[in-house]
Amino acid sequence: MKMFSLITIILIILLSACPAFSLGKKDDLSKGTHPGVRIYRYHWDKEPCVFYVAEIDRARSDLHVKVALARDTVLGKETVRSIARRASRKEQAVVVAINGGFGVLGNIRGYAGVLQNLFVQDGELISIPLGELISNPLEYDVCFGVTPDGKFLMDIVQTEATVHISGQGVPILGINQRRRLDCQAVLYTPRFGNSTKSPRSGYEVRLQPSFLPVTPGYQSLLTVQSAQRSRNSSITSSGLIFSVGPRYHRELFSQLRGGERGTIEIELYPQEWNNVVEAIGGNYRLVRDGKIDPTIMKYYPEEKKHGPGWRGEPKIISHEPRTALGFNDDKLFLMVSDGRQTGYSTGMSLHDVAEVMVKLGAKQAMNLDGGASSTFLFNGEVLNRPSGGKQRAVLNAVLITYEDGKWKTENGR
Repeated sequence: MKMFSLITIILIILLSACPAFSLGKKDDLSKGTHPGVRIYRYHWDKEPCVFYVAEIDRARSDLHVKVALARDTVLGKETVRSIARRASRKEQAVVVAINGGFGVLGNIRGYAGVLQNLFVQDGELISIPLGELISNPLEYDVCFGVTPDGKFLMDIVQTEATVHISGQGVPILGINQRRRLDCQAVLYTPRFGNSTKSPRSGYEVRLQPSFLPVTPGYQSLLTVQSAQRSRNSSITSSGLIFSVGPRYHRELFSQLRGGERGTIEIELYPQEWNNVVEAIGGNYRLVRDGKIDPTIMKYYPEEKKHGPGWRGEPKIISHEPRTALGFNDDKLFLMVSDGRQTGYSTGMSLHDVAEVMVKLGAKQAMNLDGGASSTFLFNGEVLNRPSGGKQRAVLNAVLITYEDGKWKTENGR
């Protein structure tokens, strides 16, 4: 018994001597802002790294989580500050904004702005996950969504989308995407831009639905206005274009004529995702039910072989600027870490970001676009230091908004 007590005491002493995980020095930058918003700058003590965190009180019904496309269209790029400024003109003030999800940043055949995952803005379905077309959906492409009653969702989202015409059901593989060899059937909505940009001739079918915009859980009657071998067809404000490769259901599309009627159905799974009014896709899930996600943990043994600030492949363990989103029952967490700046901030691996999210109290968290895109905006001011030396034009942003009239009254603006 005495020996057991001695061992217990020794273990307690040893554990007490081990340094606990710490977020480091914390600066509170929240002065003068909405009482439901707290802004912190951390100077991490694990290695030289500076990161910013917004903690949003979910109990405040006057605060709203929004997503916003650059230039309000798929084919566009814009800085986070500019996106927030535009959104603030619509009877709401943007308190906090961070850069959002992944997509085409380079101008690949005019497709700069195309997204690779789910995006729902003000109830409009703008993009669906590409899933197994580009990745392993069991590890990748996690999404965050908000329902009308304020419920937060985080999950892998899958889609069943079909156009029914001439007695056949034709799968839709992408919405507002590049039509390419691994994505041969794309539905284009007015949100995409003026034309489909399709570089190769295929069949482009002009559809007139019963109503727009397209939404999660969309079901509509439709009429075929025209169907022909074409490329880069114009998109009207009241119609859709279904663009398919030249051999995709070739027999059907080669004989299709204007005037035929059909239906279109788009369902998201799990089913509750058909209720979301705001949604954005990231890539890796960082935290699941309060613990670092197993996929992130799988890479950790390799990460431990490298020293602080290491950069290389795979990117999941490389120290980079990062942007992430997490939440628990009480708070939403938006986080941006600076990186690639020797002497100031090294950046973080995804395990580091997950570790921080767990320490903050997040039960669920996911990774967003990082690198030179990582931007943290508070009250119109960019607080962090983007690694490119200036703000990058990005594809979309996550916004925390507040009714503009109340904001001005309460802050004397």
